[in-house]
Amino acid sequence: MKHPTPFRRFGLFGAAMVAASALSGLPAAAQQQGSAASEAPSATDRLSIPVTPEQAKQEEIERERLNREQAAFAERQLAENAASRAAYDRAVAEREAIIARQRAEQEAAEAAWQAEVQARERAHEEAMARWRAQVADVEACNAGDRTRCPPAL
Repeated sequence: MKHPTPFRRFGLFGAAMVAASALSGLPAAAQQQGSAASEAPSATDRLSIPVTPEQAKQEEIERERLNREQAAFAERQLAENAASRAAYDRAVAEREAIIARQRAEQEAAEAAWQAEVQARERAHEEAMARWRAQVADVEACNAGDRTRCPPAL
C-alpha cells in the first residue's frame, strides 16, 4: 500500500524530524534581527510599572509580614505534627502493652489448663489401677482364692 504523504510513513517521529530541521535555521535569523530589535524596548521593559520608594517600602513591609506569618504557621504545623506523632507513639505503646498482657494471660491460662489435664489424667490412671486391682481380686476370688474375696457384710 502506498502512503500518500511522507508523514504517514514515519508517523510522529518523522513529523518531529521535519519540524526540527525547519527550525534549525532560526537562530541565525534571530541574530540578524537581534541587532535591530535591541534598539526597540523589550516586552518586559514595556510591561514594567514604575514603583515609587514608598511603594517599594510598603511591598517590603508586606513581604516581611507575610514571611513572619508563614514562619509562624510552619512552627505551629511542626508542633502539631510532633504532638500527633507523640500521641501515635503512645497509642502504639499502649496497644503493644495490651497485646503483651493478653498474651501473658493466655499463656498462664493455657499452662493452668495443661496442669489440670495432667492432674485429671493422673487421677484417672490411679482410679483405673484401683479398678484393675479390684477386678483381679474378684477374678481370683471366683477362681477359688478366698483370701482375695471382699469381706462379707
